[in-house]
Amino acid sequence: MGAYISNASTHPKSVNGHAMVYIPGPIRSKLMECLDIAEEIKGKPPTGMDVYIVSCERYSNRHEIIQYPWFVAFLQNMYREDKFYADPNFTCWTHRGAHLDGFELFSDRFRKFYPGYILDKNMRVRALPETKVVNLEFLYNLLRSKDEKLWDENKWIFDGQMRFLDGNQNNWNKIAFASFPRSGNSFLRKYLEMLTGVTTGSDNTLHVNVILQLAGLKGEHVVDDTVWIAKTHSPYIMVDQPPMAVNKIISIVRNPMDVIPSWLSLTMLFTHGEKVPFEPESYAEWWTWWVEHNSKCAGQWYSTTMDANIQNKNEAPVLWIRFEDLVVDPGMCLKQIMRFILNLDSLEGTNAERRVNEVLAKGKKATQSYSLKDSTLKFNANGKRYTDAHKEIIKKNMSRMLYYFGYMKNPEDPTREEMTAFYENPTHDANLLKTHGTFRDDNESAIKFCAEASREKMEKYQYQCLDWSKEVDLYNVHFAKKAVVPLVDYT
Repeated sequence: MGAYISNASTHPKSVNGHAMVYIPGPIRSKLMECLDIAEEIKGKPPTGMDVYIVSCERYSNRHEIIQYPWFVAFLQNMYREDKFYADPNFTCWTHRGAHLDGFELFSDRFRKFYPGYILDKNMRVRALPETKVVNLEFLYNLLRSKDEKLWDENKWIFDGQMRFLDGNQNNWNKIAFASFPRSGNSFLRKYLEMLTGVTTGSDNTLHVNVILQLAGLKGEHVVDDTVWIAKTHSPYIMVDQPPMAVNKIISIVRNPMDVIPSWLSLTMLFTHGEKVPFEPESYAEWWTWWVEHNSKCAGQWYSTTMDANIQNKNEAPVLWIRFEDLVVDPGMCLKQIMRFILNLDSLEGTNAERRVNEVLAKGKKATQSYSLKDSTLKFNANGKRYTDAHKEIIKKNMSRMLYYFGYMKNPEDPTREEMTAFYENPTHDANLLKTHGTFRDDNESAIKFCAEASREKMEKYQYQCLDWSKEVDLYNVHFAKKAVVPLVDYT
């Protein structure tokens, strides 16, 4: 992603934010004009979708409509230039935000959240020379140690600042945090930061992730050795995604019937804490298309990541965390994560165990990067949106995933994974049934493997997150155009 400097901020205290994509002057003018019109119509700061709909109405007959993915990228890049204000959840935008409660320019929000940090030429957050950073080797040994005095002397690492690492080479314990979008990624991501005291990186493009960068996740688009664990949606590949090779993978999974509508809200609204203001199933034909497309992509995504595990193609050890387990029993999940990243059979008596207990004592509220939707922590809250035909589509496209993670009811043992048995089949493929809930056994095998492997052995695992041969074509311009049709119609 090359830096494109244009229309730099005139803010007297600018942090030198600039656009990372080329935005032609006429497009800038149209976007600003449509923002003003939308605000005048609503009588208050409009959402990004409000502005987009005004642009569609105003320019629909002149072949000048800005395609929605580019519209979102332009909006966020111009915000980085301090061209307008945003509310705390990045839902609404305005030129007139100076006196509106909670509305801030990019530079003002950056300075408030990140004292001691600057933006580099690629708009990534970087620590100033005088800002504290963490040495990974020291942190790794500290967490593995049982020395309580050493722990007490280094509590500063876990003071909530979520620091970067010092950049020393890590070629044997680099970890990807992989998820299909909207599977609880940010929920677990905050847990990972709290456990380690280190900010998580991400290979997601800053074109559309300025919002996450200013929501406390300062490692957006950082994949070098200043981060230990980095988020990815690979094998879904984003525009201008940086290459990243890892030695291990942590992956979070979630019931597809909750993921699919959540992904819908994100792609339509490009905010993380809001949901669409209509019932998607009321657009019956379109909703069937949405379920088909996204369940097919999700099935491909999970099969590719499952294949990577040491039990299959042996491309990298994988630890699976179910979203539902993380909500019900976070302690179990966090202990597994610590054992996996620290290469330990047991945490008993270690500082890692102390840290898990400290994190659990903070409660779930501490893991929120942004305001959650009402349905976020409810299981199968969206099941009512699916007809039997829709469920058949999901089962057809995602059968391997549903059995492996215990989302399919097991006729031989109905109480097995009963909490998540949201799907039923009248008959069962015997080979798939054998895999029912076996991710738990594979997790223990992956933890044991890492505990016994030497550094030299782990160095040989170099899983490439940017691998076009594995790409899952989840989101593109043609898809985006069809995806927003119901919201435009509704609005």
